[in-house]
Amino acid sequence: MKQGLLFLKKTVYFLLILSLLSATTLWADDDTYPDYKFYVGGGLGYGNTGWSELVDHNNDPLTDFSAPTSAQTGGLSYEGFIGYNIAENFAIEARYTHYPQATLGFAHLNLGEVIDEILGKKIPFPDIPIPNFYNLESLPTNLDAYGLVGKFFIPVLPHYNLKAFMTLGADYSVRKDQLGTVTSFSPTFGMGMDWRFSRHFKATAEFEYVTGNGAATFNPVVQYVPFLYNFDVRLAYLF
Repeated sequence: MKQGLLFLKKTVYFLLILSLLSATTLWADDDTYPDYKFYVGGGLGYGNTGWSELVDHNNDPLTDFSAPTSAQTGGLSYEGFIGYNIAENFAIEARYTHYPQATLGFAHLNLGEVIDEILGKKIPFPDIPIPNFYNLESLPTNLDAYGLVGKFFIPVLPHYNLKAFMTLGADYSVRKDQLGTVTSFSPTFGMGMDWRFSRHFKATAEFEYVTGNGAATFNPVVQYVPFLYNFDVRLAYLF
């Protein structure tokens, strides 16, 4: 999370510098540039998968039998996208985002602790190791997301081609790991800033959130698709 905040701070500084440069340079306004309909590009950022929502922070032996006890998430994400400007302040965009690999940790259990927890008191019982539900010590898991969103633009500094925007759409998440492949359709929304700085190029900074999919089951990890958070800086080519 600290890495994400640091990345966010640097990006904000970068955008402020760009704004100052644009304010002191004779950039042309919107009417100077051709009204291109299509754009394509890519970006890099900080992504996080919400596996921490499943982590047992109470060290309950019964919960630890099927829930992870730790989750290492967050890191570099990358994205590709293609869009079409339907109107001056509205576009449709298809995108692909690869999130950083997460690693889940699982507890070492023993039969004595489990029995103590069930009975609610400690009784003499030999410590007999037993496997957790998944018979795993750790689980590396990967996630890719495919989205289709509408982008609604609001001009902020029209003379300098700077716009704010909001996105709303649907996301198809694909989780792959040792337990199998799990997919989910989920709503997604985001917001950001869009700056067209030349005839064919524009830069974008965006935060995106995708709701996950999970249920209260005995083995929650098997079918869980985490919540997704992504902040990235993108470059697009217009044509």
